[in-house]
Amino acid sequence: MEKSPALNRKRINAFAALAKTATIAPPINFYSSTIRAGAEYIFEDMYPPLKAPGTIDFFFFAMVHNYGFWLDDRTRYTSPLYGKWNGNSGVKGSDLLWKMLHAAWRKDSECFSPPRLARISDAEFATIFSDDDGPVSLFNTEHRIAQTRDYGKWFRTRRMAGQSPDELVQYASEYSDPVGALQEVLTHPENGIPGYHEDPLGKKAELLLMALVNRPDKLLRKNAETVSRPIVDYHDMRLTLRMGHVTLPKAWREENRERRFTSREREDSIRKATYRADTLLVKQSGRTRDEIDTLKWSARIFCPEMMVPNCNACPMKKVCAQNTQLFQPIVRTTFY
Repeated sequence: MEKSPALNRKRINAFAALAKTATIAPPINFYSSTIRAGAEYIFEDMYPPLKAPGTIDFFFFAMVHNYGFWLDDRTRYTSPLYGKWNGNSGVKGSDLLWKMLHAAWRKDSECFSPPRLARISDAEFATIFSDDDGPVSLFNTEHRIAQTRDYGKWFRTRRMAGQSPDELVQYASEYSDPVGALQEVLTHPENGIPGYHEDPLGKKAELLLMALVNRPDKLLRKNAETVSRPIVDYHDMRLTLRMGHVTLPKAWREENRERRFTSREREDSIRKATYRADTLLVKQSGRTRDEIDTLKWSARIFCPEMMVPNCNACPMKKVCAQNTQLFQPIVRTTFY
């Protein structure tokens, strides 16, 4: 039996101590960002305006497709996904997703309603997931189209038949813990929503809940006692391994450094270890999930996928193992 990844408590404790007193930027709110001198920059071409019709439909659908923004040569990871938007060929990953979906929503704010998605045609799907050069091949797959239709059909066939995403949010808001109530509907193993319930760690569900809670128009209420689960995707796993919070068995390291495809068993072990490490960071630092997520996310500026990390400029330098050759586990999954 293979050895499993191990938590490095010393590294986790050091990062938690830094996080305890660190100045952390506000979490992502899926609408705007604070720039120089406290000015607000609104992402007008990525997210709907505040209180706009179809906003909840937009986010429910977007998170279903929030995964897999990278390319491979069938043996290893080769690069992040880039698309061309308004003449800019450097639009990356999820930014491309948001821009494509926002353009579709702007033309028709009801385009992401479940009844429409349940019967969406291949051509309609391709139109939505297109950049300047036409349909983006990574998005236009049989699986994504089928999952979109299954997602749309769920709202008329499952235990909450006839309800829309807006009505689901309203339903959850009647509970003392709205986030927990909606999370249960999204991720229920048997009756959960297609695109959400498959992942036992609930990455896309947590990201949707974050968007609904953090938006300035407060689409969903979060109680102070609500516990949010870590959002474990490939960026989080890459940073976790490079920082040394999780240590790989020696036999796994060459495969990881060379960015080769790994087994689902190994990926699952690394992902669950990262989840445990992130849970400890929240507990030991006294910071929220969103704060720890934001702090780790800020390290991406200095520790990107394809360029040499700039460790000297990184504020996490003193508590980081600087395992800069390590990468995320490479598997194709719809979870993240």
